[in-house]
Amino acid sequence: MKNAPSPGGARKGGHLQRILFASDLTAYSDRAFDRSVMLAKEHEATLRILHVVDSSLLLPQFVKQDIREAKARLERETRESGADKRFEVSVKASSGEADKAIVEEASVMQTDLIVMGLADYATFSAVFRGTTIDRVVRGAGCPVLTVKTRPRRNYGSIVVAVDQGEPSRHALEFALRIFPNARFTVIHIDEEPSAEAGKAAKSGDPEIRHQIEDMVRARCAATRRPSPGAPDGPTLITKSGRAEELLQEEIARLDPELVVLGTHGRTGVPRMFLGSVAETLLGLLPRDMLVVRA
Repeated sequence: MKNAPSPGGARKGGHLQRILFASDLTAYSDRAFDRSVMLAKEHEATLRILHVVDSSLLLPQFVKQDIREAKARLERETRESGADKRFEVSVKASSGEADKAIVEEASVMQTDLIVMGLADYATFSAVFRGTTIDRVVRGAGCPVLTVKTRPRRNYGSIVVAVDQGEPSRHALEFALRIFPNARFTVIHIDEEPSAEAGKAAKSGDPEIRHQIEDMVRARCAATRRPSPGAPDGPTLITKSGRAEELLQEEIARLDPELVVLGTHGRTGVPRMFLGSVAETLLGLLPRDMLVVRA
């Protein structure tokens, strides 16, 4: 039997043990399914595939029918993918409120990671708050990966947006452990609320950059990864200015395959390190995003 995962993430060696993929059975859910399969194969993890039927919209007899049909469909798709021949996969369909059912299932199975799909990022940001993904991010006790793009390979380029708080440290260390072969760029924006619109970005306060660099070095040492400045070590970018604009500009310029953010426990997305900025990025950016709780 495998060891139980450490709280809030993967076991100490850096491998995922249990992955929960929450499928909504839409046309776009295959992207998140494919990414879940890739991660399970890479980490030799078990994979649970879950679909939740919204019981508030259907009569009881139709709920039972939908559960049966959803389970049969998930089992068929799993067989056709061949995933069940490569690692342990289980399928479950249930009813209730989707976010609560997902969070509860993740807690019961002590999952290291929840994977969810996001179909239309172009229009999603305007209605992000209150959606199932938003509520799962707020309520889950483990990291949540939102998949927006079709996976072609393991993540090769990753941007981690950080501040000086514990959530950022935790998110960076988790990502360094889980994606040991990726190229990392760590970005810190020293936000200036009073900055005039359109004001050019500055390189950032040298003292703050030194503090961020120390934090990154410590996380690299903890995960036995090369430090900033060393070959294959993370690239560090620090700037001062309007955080929402600069982060979007830098992420667009770097074009990573994954963006990583940290968040406090119960406060959820709107209270992440740059306030509403992180919520905007999660709903708007056309890239996969990993949200890690402290």
